[in-house]
Amino acid sequence: MGFSMQKAEIKKEIVNKTQDITAVRSVAKYLHHLRTINMIRHTIPVVIASQQHRGAYLAYIEGDHTYEKKVVKLQKEIDFRLSTLQLLNQELTTPVAKLDIEQLLQEWFNVKSWSNGPSLENFNLHSHFIEQQMRLIWSITEKTKLFFHDNETTTYLNSECGTSELSSDALLVRFCLLETPEFIELIAKIRGLATHASVSGLCDAEHASWLGFLLRQLNQKKEQFRVLTRSLQKYMLHDLPALVDLQMQDSQIVQLVQLVDEQILKSNIIRIDSQALFVMATNIIKSQTVVVNQGLDYIQNKMHRLFDDELTLQI
Repeated sequence: MGFSMQKAEIKKEIVNKTQDITAVRSVAKYLHHLRTINMIRHTIPVVIASQQHRGAYLAYIEGDHTYEKKVVKLQKEIDFRLSTLQLLNQELTTPVAKLDIEQLLQEWFNVKSWSNGPSLENFNLHSHFIEQQMRLIWSITEKTKLFFHDNETTTYLNSECGTSELSSDALLVRFCLLETPEFIELIAKIRGLATHASVSGLCDAEHASWLGFLLRQLNQKKEQFRVLTRSLQKYMLHDLPALVDLQMQDSQIVQLVQLVDEQILKSNIIRIDSQALFVMATNIIKSQTVVVNQGLDYIQNKMHRLFDDELTLQI
């Protein structure tokens, strides 16, 4: 009898230890995902502010001093957000490699240290800085495996290899943290170069070549983006209501492309209002950013639910 009781106690202890190990793993995974979401949430505003700084600074160095206050304000914001990102990464037990954050700080130093030179050089410095931020967002997304797996898959248009299939949540992650930021950056680049041209009243061959290339890219990406938006609307409209605004934005994007093409690239005399152009592109970007934030809310809420479900199963 005593031996049987001892065996029962040992078995119970093993079960308890197994539950403890499972709980610890669940908590560790949950916290790691939350750290990742927090880092992404704080990196996205740096991207948006840096894109605005690029456009405003290109206009400012061309001689339009009405952009000076915006440039100063954006520089202070980027300084603050990068410092916050660095401190947050330390407090969250470095979900991002320290070297990656240090590289961002160096890139920003290079942008601020730029002095007299070709405006396209400044444009490229900014663009490289922004690309590093976007690469960081997708890199930590992949490393953390922020992809949910379910039985239902959906087909989407992949620019690299035609059509591909992903689970619905994996598609959402790709849409919000890769496809949409890339789409926003295309519009932001066009905003920067077009604003510069409208201030200077000139668009030389090199600028025109860049702008023409970006407009073609935007037109191509726009079609893929529309397909992705419609795919997500089928099952994510309740969680991402801003998807409706994206569909309504098509006409605004077409208008922006036509405006830049006809009044900058095909016009001998550029008379377009730079401020109006800047605001027009910025409003399109704002709507895109709302979708990204709603997507992050959905991902975070689902993580809460999954974690709670795992704990419930262990009770």
